[in-house]
Amino acid sequence: MIEDSPLSMSSAERRRRDRQSLELQTESRIVEKLEEARMEDERRRSERLFNQSFGSGDHSQPAPQQVQVIQAPVAAPVVPVEAVKPEPKVNVKEEVRAALEEMKPKEEAKPTEYYIQGLVGMGNYPDAVNVRGNVSTGFSVGIVTPERIVAEGTFQYSEFDIETMNPGYSYATPPFKTLSQYNFSAAMKYQLFSGRVRPVVGAVAGYTYRSYRDQQTYYYSTNAGNVSTNAFDVGGLVGLDVQLTNSFSIGVDLRYMKNIAYRENSDYQRSFVYQRVGKAVEELDYYMSSLVARFMF
Repeated sequence: MIEDSPLSMSSAERRRRDRQSLELQTESRIVEKLEEARMEDERRRSERLFNQSFGSGDHSQPAPQQVQVIQAPVAAPVVPVEAVKPEPKVNVKEEVRAALEEMKPKEEAKPTEYYIQGLVGMGNYPDAVNVRGNVSTGFSVGIVTPERIVAEGTFQYSEFDIETMNPGYSYATPPFKTLSQYNFSAAMKYQLFSGRVRPVVGAVAGYTYRSYRDQQTYYYSTNAGNVSTNAFDVGGLVGLDVQLTNSFSIGVDLRYMKNIAYRENSDYQRSFVYQRVGKAVEELDYYMSSLVARFMF
């Protein structure tokens, strides 16, 4: 059986052989230089020894003799044979993975993003048993920094129905039927993750304007007309954004608000929701839950 090396060799094998050839050439040149230096030193030593005149009894100088220097044949340079070390095994998977990583584009620093979003949802006063939320709509504008810090300003309009607690009893009839609420708020939020699904937590503070209308005059001799209140609220928020494309995302937003101060703009002394007893709605905590559609640019 006659075997021969393959006619074609891999690129790695070709590079390995080229490296070995260069190493041999370098070692051969080093040996040549060393032998030339040794030969030159031997020549100089030979001249010093055979051309030196030795003292004798008479002053006559011996006739110069021609010394024939026989140069030893130069042997072929001896290349030291190093112990053949086995070539390290190449992990093909690791090499391919490293090459793919190098081919990936380098991640650039994420720029600051700006966005505008729409909100639709509902408000809720859990401690007001006869106040029912109808609808809440609004919009926000904001900015997202590379550190995932979000600054946002929001306007929301909410409408509530004020229901009678016990029909047939005059003391259970609320003075008004409808509550309109306008929220102007500012929020600072933080995105917990930077992937496509981004949970959000934050704090919010804002101004709330409430307007009561549709007064029920059946039990009242005077018409108070529409009345309104002004309040300042603070609270916290949680949310979740799902990034669908580079410029569009959807999510949810839940805000819990607590009143810190409010003022009425009329002399109507009783609660606008309860006829005789009970706290004013302005003093109660409330929630705002919304679905969010965001456009980034």
